[in-house]
Amino acid sequence: VGSRLCVESSEKAKYLGTQFIGIYDRYINGESLSKEKEIPFIISPKTFNTYTDIKTFEDACLATGRTLKSFESEHKGKSDDSYAYEQLKIISEALNGGNHMDYSDTDEYKYYPYFNSVGSSVGFSYVDYHFDAAHSGVGSRLTYKSSEIATYAGKQFLDIYNKYIN
Repeated sequence: VGSRLCVESSEKAKYLGTQFIGIYDRYINGESLSKEKEIPFIISPKTFNTYTDIKTFEDACLATGRTLKSFESEHKGKSDDSYAYEQLKIISEALNGGNHMDYSDTDEYKYYPYFNSVGSSVGFSYVDYHFDAAHSGVGSRLTYKSSEIATYAGKQFLDIYNKYIN
């Protein structure tokens, strides 16, 4: 994951990082890349008893104060992988109880689903979870606060992960 943001050389990467730091900052922090104001949340967040009660992407939207219709409207026209990434950001936020992981806290473990290539058109299957410290290089917004939540996310939302990864 993250390979879509690669460039050919370290010189180009440094140039892009300096010239477009504001855009990268908004991208990394999950903010809108357009200068226009984002569409405000339409509803009050729905409270779920536990993360396992969030079974669909629509549930994740409701848990974060969005409607499926407003999400679809905001992200229509995106490529399948970009659309799936936007979905996974919301799923991660919802399963983490509305919070994003604090990457300045190096003592806090972050967990993410770990997939195995199955060598067919299916792409990936969920196998296990893996945890890593805060020095993760890519995909940092898609982490979870426990291995149990990462396992659940990888299994429950495998179809969305497949669209994102493939």
